[in-house]
Amino acid sequence: DYCCGGRRNLGDACAKVGVNPTTIIAELEAPARDLGVHTDWRVAPLGTLAQHILDVHHTFMWQELPRIEQLMKKVARVHGEGHPELLEMEPVVLGMVDELNMHLLKEERVLFPYIQALATATGPVSGPFGTVLHPISMMNAEHEDAGEALDTIHRLSDQLRAPEDACGSYRALYATLSAVEL
Repeated sequence: DYCCGGRRNLGDACAKVGVNPTTIIAELEAPARDLGVHTDWRVAPLGTLAQHILDVHHTFMWQELPRIEQLMKKVARVHGEGHPELLEMEPVVLGMVDELNMHLLKEERVLFPYIQALATATGPVSGPFGTVLHPISMMNAEHEDAGEALDTIHRLSDQLRAPEDACGSYRALYATLSAVEL
């Protein structure tokens, strides 16, 4: 429990949820798996790139977006009176989360299946959207919208620097927002 009034050690937190602390420590100390760091994505086949984005980026985003939403609501509710910038930031963050959820679905259901079909096709591939430039331009516009939301979040949050009195949830919110934009 890393939120307001937490201060529970790892052993106690693990005992509460029935997890072996040794397992958690081993996972934390395990070397990071290769996430394509050695792949030159500029020349990789598009199907391989699309699959990598799904496996790594989308998996990460599907895990973190609900966490951001939960943390944003909690931190604004608990700390909004003392930090009114959180109340300004909350609709921007929640709007961005909603838009990113839809964006991920469109990539997974429309764009990436089309790219995968192109990658394995022996002839022309038609899509329900005319030219592939239509969904690509939509995805680019949505990326721009997310970038603008992040700019606003940075401005309102002093560049995602938590104040001195920030609790663990407050700090986790900022850390997670920072991780999502990488």
